[in-house]
Amino acid sequence: MKKFREALLARPDTISKYFVLTQLYTGCRYQEIAALFWDDLDDAHGVINIERAYQYDEMDRGLGDTKTPSGIRKVDVPYSLFMELKKYKKIQNERVILGKVRNPRNLVFVNERNTWPITNDAVNKYIEETCKLAKVPRITSHGFRHAKTDAMILAEADPIYIKSQLGHKNISQSYEYASATQENRKKNKQKVFDYLKDIL
Repeated sequence: MKKFREALLARPDTISKYFVLTQLYTGCRYQEIAALFWDDLDDAHGVINIERAYQYDEMDRGLGDTKTPSGIRKVDVPYSLFMELKKYKKIQNERVILGKVRNPRNLVFVNERNTWPITNDAVNKYIEETCKLAKVPRITSHGFRHAKTDAMILAEADPIYIKSQLGHKNISQSYEYASATQENRKKNKQKVFDYLKDIL
């Protein structure tokens, strides 16, 4: 992910860049990031509040409930993300003043063509382009959820914390997102061997 992040940050400042950066750090669903209001960003406490989801069906577009009630949550993020988003807020404010963007809902990621968020297709296309620039295998926006899960597991985060960060109803659902990474396998193998050495 480091190569991807470096390639992403080197790209010009666009709505897609900051949307993808937010997904990268949070592991949130497209619909959750798309529905963020600026007031949902709480840099004083280091969290992004997920309180709603964007319903992007062309016939029934709007802001609604998260996928499940447990989807309403506070997602911990590093201060560096807030610094990047403050930079983007300044860009967005300038575009609003120039009349290039209308943002009546105070959305973080409002589309320049209308007052709704950018599309999932646009986000995935941007991710694909960034993967090519970074020379890494292609991923989708949903792949960031899996990557965040892997990172929390490799960091040995508490399962309840992992569940709460991903907005899952139960812990087993969170572990379904985990990859059988080689690093995770090696780490756990060593733990088991160390334990067995003490009892055998």
